[in-house]
Amino acid sequence: MAKTLNTLNLWFHLQIHHLESYETAQKKVNLNLKQGTVTSSQPKIHGMFQKQKKWPKSDERSKHIDKLITETIITETNHLLWSPIVALST
Repeated sequence: MAKTLNTLNLWFHLQIHHLESYETAQKKVNLNLKQGTVTSSQPKIHGMFQKQKKWPKSDERSKHIDKLITETIITETNHLLWSPIVALST
């Protein structure tokens, strides 16, 4: 088994064990690169978040998530504020 799992390992595997499939795939990749339909690198995570459709604030899912986040912040804040006082009073 390969130490890392990446596409380079797949290309080497195809080239060594499945030469016909490798050559077919190489031709397809080269054609796509010439036509500009394939990028040569993965998209950056920042760009992926920019492309994501955001829910409007009026959306019920957005309101629900906002409520859960608010409750979590309040619960954690109260826990941090009151824990030392409870410990001192016992």
